[in-house]
Amino acid sequence: FTTATQAAHVVVNQASTQDFTLRVGSTQQSVTVEAFAVNLETANSTLGTVIESKQVLDLPLNGRNFTQLLALTPGVSPVSVAQNSGGAQAAPLGTFVFPAVSGQSNRSNYFLLDGIDDTDQVFTTYAVAPILDDIQEFKVQSHSDEAQFGGVLGGIVNVVSKSGTNTFHGTAWEFFRNTVLNAKDPLKGVASKLVQNQFGANFGGPVILPFYNGRNKTFFFGSYEGFRRAQPSTGAFYNVPTPAELAGDFSALLQGPNPVQLYNPFTTRPDPANPGSFIRDPFPNNDISSVLNPGAVSLAQAVFPAPQPVVNGFNGYDLRSNLTPQNQYSFRVDHNFNPSNSVFFRYTSSDQTRVGTGWIVGETATGEAFGKQYVLSY
Repeated sequence: FTTATQAAHVVVNQASTQDFTLRVGSTQQSVTVEAFAVNLETANSTLGTVIESKQVLDLPLNGRNFTQLLALTPGVSPVSVAQNSGGAQAAPLGTFVFPAVSGQSNRSNYFLLDGIDDTDQVFTTYAVAPILDDIQEFKVQSHSDEAQFGGVLGGIVNVVSKSGTNTFHGTAWEFFRNTVLNAKDPLKGVASKLVQNQFGANFGGPVILPFYNGRNKTFFFGSYEGFRRAQPSTGAFYNVPTPAELAGDFSALLQGPNPVQLYNPFTTRPDPANPGSFIRDPFPNNDISSVLNPGAVSLAQAVFPAPQPVVNGFNGYDLRSNLTPQNQYSFRVDHNFNPSNSVFFRYTSSDQTRVGTGWIVGETATGEAFGKQYVLSY
């Protein structure tokens, strides 16, 4: 028979069938098929769309979050609810899309990273987000009747990460946004203040040591991505006690067009002129120092910040910027024993801290989100 060569393009989670036609020929004749057609899925009735690395890197994504690409799959509706629109992170980076698939709730999806469960059990989004440049390809299955995905009513998002090759290669990136580059608010006429940097690099290749040559056998691939954002908060406005008020002097409340008189609650007694009603004695000149608890005064002095110049009726305000630093790391090692046996190990980490205005007057709120994943697959 003549020699028949045909390229087989196999994507994530696909059972591929390749048909060959052998013809009688001389020993000097060779037929090589270099182009290939899209294979028909005959092994099961799964419906889905494969998003490859070129699409992941070429399409513009706000915040470099791959979930925006899920909407490229037929049957996917980009509807998010507040409970999981930000994923399992302290503060969302860019635009998140956790869609409804085939009419099911968007909290019914299942996320896989290199075949490992990557679904956050609280938010039902991904637990650890892959760095965008680490994605080799991913598949969104809008319908699957396979037993391995039993219990999943929505879609299955199956992400495959990159591995090293026989040649050394790497990339570096920096995405920068600031106030000057922002569009003006159509109502305010000015651009919103923002300073944002998203940067990183990756590098991979064969493992070559003085005592070991890993070409065709052992490969590595490592990545880092950092995110830094400083953005003014909407501000917290409040009123805090003045030094005079902490000493019990509230006479300032008697000034102005709407004076406020304070009454001593310890003098409450029935009103003889109105049965069922009660009366109290006013504090002379609104001086309540006689009933103040020294311990409570010390606590108030420790908790409340000093008053600031009055603005719009408030003598306290916090306009500190919200800071969002994040660091992501990923490292993968692959080893091929032979064409039929291989093993890989991957470690992925994502650490984020959010610092901004707290719920307590004058205090700072800090939110932290940590995600780590270890994978060993044979």
